[in-house]
Amino acid sequence: METLKESMPKLPKDQKIIVYCRGRLCANSNIATQILNRNGFDAVSLNSSYYNWNKITE
Repeated sequence: METLKESMPKLPKDQKIIVYCRGRLCANSNIATQILNRNGFDAVSLNSSYYNWNKITE
């Protein structure tokens, strides 16, 4: 989460941010989404892995 806090000044506040983790049992994406939303970002957590998201969007 330290990396996220350091990176926040570089992230766009005018775009939706999709946060993902290793899979639906990984809580880090939910925590990161909460931090981003509390800091004025429009963030949502993807409840699957990037691999699964990639398969869905192909």
